Amino acid sequence: MAQLAAFWAKLTMLVSTIRFSDIVDILIVAYLIYNVIMLIRKTNSYRLAQGVLLILIALWLSGVLKLTMFNRILQKTVELGLIALVIIFQPELRRLLGLSFTTTPAPSIFLMI
Repeated sequence: MAQLAAFWAKLTMLVSTIRFSDIVDILIVAYLIYNVIMLIRKTNSYRLAQGVLLILIALWLSGVLKLTMFNRILQKTVELGLIALVIIFQPELRRLLGLSFTTTPAPSIFLMI
């Protein structure tokens, strides 16, 4: 029973330290993760996402198990893979960024000159 009381006391202390900005931060990250998942579903790139997740898990495990050479190879793979993903998904990223801005073109400063 003492463990339960200690748990509730610690939980109450943790909840009391949450700020409004923490809640906003969590909501923004959750929204971004949701949109990435929806983008993966729309573009049928589920297998690619599985492969990336597998590489990230292997990277984490190689760090935990102190496999330095394998970890370094996976680090470089992830670094180059991020660039490759941007290149591969360039059309989808362009469409995603296009949706986040207004559809009406803004007046150009150069047209006024």
